[in-house]
Amino acid sequence: RSRRPPPGRRRRPEESLPVPPPAPSAPPVAETIRAEVRAAVEDATARLRRDLENLHLDLIRQFHLQQTELARVLDDHAADLASLVAENDALRAENDRLRRVGGGVDELS
Repeated sequence: RSRRPPPGRRRRPEESLPVPPPAPSAPPVAETIRAEVRAAVEDATARLRRDLENLHLDLIRQFHLQQTELARVLDDHAADLASLVAENDALRAENDRLRRVGGGVDELS
């Protein structure tokens, strides 16, 4: 009968459990199948990685195109807005001038 170490105490190397004998080697067919499966998994992993990288690059390209298009549209609207602001300022100035000259719009009605 073997002695057990007290709880909380580690076994010394000479007290370690016996090492089981190595497992018999697998038949060549099983090794071949295992190798084929491993190769197929590695191939599928490589394809998935490549597909993900391509998807990532495509998303970056699309983002860049959208960013360029948005910048162009904003520039176009900024030019239109500047034109409208200038026209609005001119109309305000004309209204102010007409009020001073004619005594106001209310008197015309």
